[in-house]
Amino acid sequence: MRNKLKIILLILLIFLSVLSCATYKELTLAGATVEYQEKGEPTKNAELLGTVQTNDSDSAVSAINDLRNKAAELGGNFLIVDIISSSIRENFLTGLVETIYSASGRVYKRK
Repeated sequence: MRNKLKIILLILLIFLSVLSCATYKELTLAGATVEYQEKGEPTKNAELLGTVQTNDSDSAVSAINDLRNKAAELGGNFLIVDIISSSIRENFLTGLVETIYSASGRVYKRK
């Protein structure tokens, strides 16, 4: 009986740790239409629509995908990625260490 309870608790801990992990953000169809560059300034024929940011991505590519998706939601077609940073986070339930990526950028509508 005790062994079954230990197994159930272990499965529950694994399930919870998977839920708390960083996630990969897929690029949507609309996000795929958003061009981007890292840092710099847009062309003269671009209107600033706003800024976007993302946290808890599992890779730099995933963070940029999330920014491009959010830029598309704002109606933008061009993104300047200003900051990409990474940090280390430990999952206290499993003891595993993971790298988390965050990013922010400016969204423009090119004419």
